[in-house]
Amino acid sequence: RLAHARAARWLQDQAQGRETELASQIAEHLERAGSTRQAVIYWLRAAEDAAQREADLVALRHADRALALDDGSDLRARLRLHRVRADVYRRQGVADKHAQELDTMEALSERIGDDVLRLQVAFDRVWRLVLQARFADAVDLGLQRLASVSGGAPTDAARIHGLLYMGLVRLGKNNEAMPHALRGLALAQAAGDLSTVGQIHTYVGLLEMEVDHIDSALAH
Repeated sequence: RLAHARAARWLQDQAQGRETELASQIAEHLERAGSTRQAVIYWLRAAEDAAQREADLVALRHADRALALDDGSDLRARLRLHRVRADVYRRQGVADKHAQELDTMEALSERIGDDVLRLQVAFDRVWRLVLQARFADAVDLGLQRLASVSGGAPTDAARIHGLLYMGLVRLGKNNEAMPHALRGLALAQAAGDLSTVGQIHTYVGLLEMEVDHIDSALAH
C-alpha cells in the first residue's frame, strides 16, 4: 500500500495541470493504497473525461469503479457518476438503463435539494419524452418542473423552455409555444449561454418552416 501511495503522490506532483489526463492512473494507485475517498474523486474525473470524449466503454468502467468504492457520503459526486452512465446509455440507445439512471439521478437531486440539479435531471426526462413523441407528457412534465423550482438555474430553465416550445408546436399549440421560446431566449441570453440561444433559434427556425410560417422562420 505504501508503494502505491508514493506512486499516486509522484503522479500528482508530475501532473502539473494534466491531472485529468492522468486521473485513471492516479485513481488506480490511490485505490490500491486504501485512499478510497481520493480514489473516487479521481475515478470520477477520469469517467467524466472519457464521457466527454465519447469513449463510452472506458467511461462506464471508470464510473463503475468509483460507484463500487463510494460510501454514499458525497451525493453530488454520486449524481455526477450516474450522469456519466446516463449519457453513455443515451448515446448507445439503451432505453431501459437510461431510464434507470434518470430515476437514480432524480432521487439524488431531491435528497440534495438543489434546484439546478432538479432542472438538469428534468431536462433529460423532458427531452426523452420529446424523442418518444410523447409531446403532451413532455409539456406537462416541463411545466410541472419549472413551477416547482423557485429560480437560480436560468440555463437549465431556458433549455426546458426550448423543449416546451417544441412540444407545444408538435401539439399544434403555436400561440402557446412562442412565449416559451422567447422566455428561453431571454434566460439563456441573460446567463450568457450562447449554445442554448443557438439551439432555441434552431428549434424555432425549423419548426416554423414546417408549419409554413416562413417570415417567422427567416427571422431565426
